[in-house]
Formats: sequence, structure tokens, C-alpha cells
Amino acid sequence: MSIQPTLSGRETRQNFSILNELPDDLLKDLIQILPLEVLKNFSMVDKNFKEIFYNLFKEAIVKLYTDICIALFRETVSVDTSNVINVKKSFTEFEYATTFGYNGISQEVIRILKEFLLSNFCILKTIDLSEADMDDNGTIELCKALKYNKVLTYLDLSHNQIRDDGAAAIAEALRDNGVLTNLILSSNDIRAKGAAAIAEALRGNAVLTDLDLSYNEIPAEGATAIAESLRSNGVLTNLHLFGNRIGDVGAAALGEALKFNGVLKSINLKVNNLSDEGKEAIQNAVSRRGNLPTWVEM
Repeated sequence: MSIQPTLSGRETRQNFSILNELPDDLLKDLIQILPLEVLKNFSMVDKNFKEIFYNLFKEAIVKLYTDICIALFRETVSVDTSNVINVKKSFTEFEYATTFGYNGISQEVIRILKEFLLSNFCILKTIDLSEADMDDNGTIELCKALKYNKVLTYLDLSHNQIRDDGAAAIAEALRDNGVLTNLILSSNDIRAKGAAAIAEALRGNAVLTDLDLSYNEIPAEGATAIAESLRSNGVLTNLHLFGNRIGDVGAAALGEALKFNGVLKSINLKVNNLSDEGKEAIQNAVSRRGNLPTWVEM
């Protein structure tokens, strides 16, 4: 299992100068694994983009380098091809904290990440930007790319500083995005207005299956808006509202919506100031769903 390279080691070195420490014979193996469409387009982007690209996939490159060294030590000709799939997977995932530590994300990194997501050679399927000090401005910039990206399926923006304006930008992106299935927005500062914007986007979204809005500041008004969207949404299967302020009014609205929704399989409403009456509204709604399995936490 290998990809026939179309670029020589010298051509790769010119396009990917950050790898100057690798000798030509090792670059040959790198070419077999790193997506060629990325290498071919490196001459079209600026130096900062190349350096950020290296940082995005630094772990995968280090792993590849290690595999090559092991292969040479064992006197084999090239990298053990059984590792190729795992290495390729590494090039599709980006975790901010692993690469940059727990320093706040800079506008420059957001800009370059946005450009990469908009490029026709983007290969990222998973992005973890949790604990990156993302605010509304950074979120708005990132969502300009999320709106059109056709690859990314998992986005974690938890433990940041996203408020209603950022949530509105995410909602706008969800209206057009056709691939994102998992969205984590827990531990931010999203309130009624932001929740309502996301709820409106859910009405027309046909791909998002997992939404985590835990530990925000969503009141009954926001929960009611989400409930209304559940009446028409036909794909969301897991909804987390743990640690908000929906109260009995929000619970009653969600319970009523569950009578009409035929796809939601789990909902987490713990730590939401629910009385026994509010919990009963949810339990009664679930009991009326027949054989549809529903996992509820309250």
C-alpha cells in the first residue's frame, strides 16, 4: 500500500522548507504518506502558512520520522505500510493545546487556519480548539471558513469565551455547512440570544447529530427556542444542556417537543434547576415515544 510520488525530494524540500533537516532518502517516504495535493500547492502560499501547516501536523511528521528511522534500523527499504493508515489519520486531526500549549490563540493562527479550511486541499476532519481563549471575534473569523468547508466533521470549541455574537456566527455557518456532525460548545457564555440563533439553524440543518451546549447561561427562553427546532429537525440524536438555567418552563417546552421529534436518542438536562414537576414533564414525554430508545439525564 503506497502512493506513487510525483514530486522529488528536492522539489519537496523547496516547497516544504521547514523539513530541511530530513535527508532526501527520508523525504522519499514522507512523500508517500503526506497528501500530494497539499505538497503541490505549497508554492502558492506564504511562509507563515507553511510554518503553521507544519505546526498543525507536527506530531504526525514526528511519528513518521520515527517510523522511518525504525525501518532503517531494521534494514527494511521503506516505512512499514501497516502504519500508513494511522499516519494519514494524524494529518486529518488538529488539537490546539497539543501544538501550542494553553496560550491564547492568536489572530494570525485563526487567519491561517481559516485559509486552510477554505482551501481546496484541506484535509482536516477534526479540530479541537478547546481552552484556546477563543472569543467572539475569533469565532466569527473561523466561521467564515466553516460555512463553506466540505471536510470537517468534528469541531470542539469548549472552554472558551464565546458569547451570543459568536454563537450567531456559528449558527449562520450551520445553515450552509453540509458535513459537520459533532459540535461542542460547552463551558462558554452563550445565553438566550445565542441559543435562539443556533436553534433556528437546527431547523434547516440536515447533518449535525451531536450538539453539546452544557455549562453555558441558557435560560428557559433559549431552551424553548431549541425545543421548537426539535419539532422539525430530523437528524440530531444527542443533545447536551447540562448545567444551564432552563428551569421547569424550558423542561416543559422540551418535553412537548419530544412528542413530535422521532430521532433524538439522548438528552442531558442535569443541573438545570428542575423541580419534580419539570422532570415529570420530560419523563411523560419520553414514555409516549413508544419503542424509540431515549436516554435522559436530569
